[in-house]
Parts: sequence; C-alpha cells; structure tokens
Amino acid sequence: MKSTIISIVLVVLATAGFARADVVLPAGLTGFWEFSDSTNVAHATVGTDLGLHNVSGSDWVLGGLGGAIDVDRSAWLIVTHNIGPNGGGSYVNEWSILMDIMVPQSSIGNWVALYQTNTSNSNDGDFFVKNNPAGQIGVAATGYSTNTISGDTWYRVVVSVDNPDSYRIYVDGVQWLEGTPQSIDGRFSLDPTLLAFADEDGEDYPKYCSTLAMWNRPLTGAEIASIGNASTVIVPEPATIALLCLGGLGIIGRKRR
Repeated sequence: MKSTIISIVLVVLATAGFARADVVLPAGLTGFWEFSDSTNVAHATVGTDLGLHNVSGSDWVLGGLGGAIDVDRSAWLIVTHNIGPNGGGSYVNEWSILMDIMVPQSSIGNWVALYQTNTSNSNDGDFFVKNNPAGQIGVAATGYSTNTISGDTWYRVVVSVDNPDSYRIYVDGVQWLEGTPQSIDGRFSLDPTLLAFADEDGEDYPKYCSTLAMWNRPLTGAEIASIGNASTVIVPEPATIALLCLGGLGIIGRKRR
C-alpha cells in the first residue's frame, strides 16, 4: 500500500493556499473525473467510469482541490473518452485532455509518463515529464517545452490536438509548446480508450492526479486560459451532464499500433 502518512502530508502541503473560483468547462466535454470519492476512485462525474490498473481506493489521498490519486510505477488509468472518429479519419484526430498533476520532487529528474495512446501499452508513451532537462514536458515527436515544472507543485496541463494541423501544450492557461503537428490516424490519434500515466518500460515514475477531463475537439487558447490553473474549480455545464447521462456514444472498433 503506497498511500502512506508521508504521501498524504506531502500532497496536503502542496495544496496549501488553494482558493475556490468555479469556472464552467468549455463545450464538447465527453469525460470528467474528479477523484472526490475515496470509496469509488474510478467514478466519472461526466462520462464513463475509469478502468484501473494497479490502482485502488488505498491510493486515494487528500490533494488538489479535494481528492487525488497516487499513481505509482506500473499503474495507470484506462480512460474511455466517448469520442467518435473525427477529423477525416477512422480514429479520433480532434481532441483535448486536461490533467491536474503534481510530480513529487523524488520523481523529478526521471521520466514521468502522462499518457499513452497505445491501448495495449506495448510501445513508448506519448506524453512525458522529461528526465533531462528535468521538468520539460512533451515527447520527441512533437517537441518539448522550454519551460519546466517543479516538484511538489500542482499544475493544470492541457493538450489540444487537431491532426494534422496543430499540437499544443498549455500549463496553467499559458501555452508552453507549439508542437509539431501529427498525421491523421497516426500515433496521436485515439482508439476508444487512452491510458493515462502508462509507459511500457518503466518510464512512469510516481505522480499524483486530482482531475482528468476530455473533449471531442481541440480547445482554443482562449478557452484554455479561461480554465485557469490547478486552484481553479472547474464544473461541467448542466446540459453536458444531462446529455451524457442518456448513455455513452456507440464507439466500436479497436486500433493496433
């Protein structure tokens, strides 16, 4: 069990000074996970409950804006995003992901996987905190940020993808990378699921996550700026919850990379 008193103290201290300021999330939201219930860490506020790989209720800690998940090495979240094929391809080519994360100081200087598009986790992850220069974020194919994250600090990271036109990374509402655009139906298109924090060969040092969200389109810079930083409370539009409560989208097919 890795949810120790030490880790709880670490995450609580890292959240000191958070102030509440609710912001409604942009349109197109298909999944929203807040980790607010220690008895049901997979629960979706909007969309489909998460699948858990080597993650359980014992990994819940106080952190972020309430609760957070301590994601250790060889652990990840299986995210069913409920986005159908788009962008002129057979897979998901237009999408955005938000994650509120905190990387412990002990993980800085190591590779920290943030997401993996290969559903079998059989090749390299697709978004990382880099080992050296420590704290840069991205991946070789798209490029890495010049700015760096610090240990024991919460960040709101958003990636906005529009294959084959743009790949952009934002941190706390500010653009950190104008990345190299990727091909339609290529490495940065999505199957019906995405693996959060997975990597196939151990480049997945521990991290904490207090919020995940996904959209069926590339969010704009102005929209991402409005979402703010990890101290900003974000809530879905009531209409979004009502629509998605009618049932998930019929997503079929599976891609093998």
